[in-house]
Amino acid sequence: GTASFAGTLSGGNYFAVLFCCGGSETIYAQSDVFKVEAGASGTYVKTVASVYPEGVNILVNYRNPDLQDKDWIGIYNKGEAPGGPESIDWQYITADSGTVEFTTSLTPGDYVVYLLCCDGYNIKAKYNFKVADASTPTLVSSSMTYAANDSLVFYYNSPSFDPYDWIGIYNPGDVP
Repeated sequence: GTASFAGTLSGGNYFAVLFCCGGSETIYAQSDVFKVEAGASGTYVKTVASVYPEGVNILVNYRNPDLQDKDWIGIYNKGEAPGGPESIDWQYITADSGTVEFTTSLTPGDYVVYLLCCDGYNIKAKYNFKVADASTPTLVSSSMTYAANDSLVFYYNSPSFDPYDWIGIYNPGDVP
């Protein structure tokens, strides 16, 4: 399912937790840290979650201050490098930062997303992520960065769903 929170958090770093059964004793899943109203610098590529439920589109955030014509982002199986086997999916990027969405259905397993230069295989950045099957609890933030008043949207998979399962948002270092 999807849960959406009103955009009322102040600027900073946060993470979300999916809890079981109306309490805080059982944690099903935890999102990666995300930022509200952050100004990123440097080159990076990163999926909005380290673990995705099967069947969810893969969102990839990037920053590429040295943007070149035909820079691109590609998804590969973990252990494969650009220039070897073809990418599973790829897209050119036309701005120095943003988010691209991959709609290709990925089977459960480990993957790597690469930011590559100039229609070639020169690696600018990479990030590992995983796709889990329906039996694995997952919680995915829809973005790595939110503006001050954006709604916070999360995708979740709760195989042992209880009507009192809930999601909480915390600052990094907090213990749920």
